[in-house]
Amino acid sequence: MNPTKHIVMLKLKPPYNNIYIIRPRCFVSTCFTLGCLQKELREEDRRYRENLRQIYEEERRREAELEGLIQMEVERMWQKRLAQWKLEREARKKLMQDVLAIRAQQVQERCEWQCACTYPCSSKFTFLA
Repeated sequence: MNPTKHIVMLKLKPPYNNIYIIRPRCFVSTCFTLGCLQKELREEDRRYRENLRQIYEEERRREAELEGLIQMEVERMWQKRLAQWKLEREARKKLMQDVLAIRAQQVQERCEWQCACTYPCSSKFTFLA
């Protein structure tokens, strides 16, 4: 039997290999179209997955860049804090030196005053701090 313009014969697989099914050509065309659609769907799925992979890679790159920026900012703030602590330590050291110098001067003046009161005639003594 030859397929005509409107009829297509499909041979079934074993165990029905000697049986033919006669279907209209539109059915075969529909099956072919469905096969093409499945191929297009697979291709679309592949493109979609590739797009998702690219988006994922871009997101990972942005996260790494952001992490680097955050790390730089943390390092900058830490250096700023260390510099501030150094300034405070130097200010405390200078203040302590000033306090000790003033206290030494006060002790010197008090000793001179006590010596002047105790030994009025011996004003030639000098005290070293």
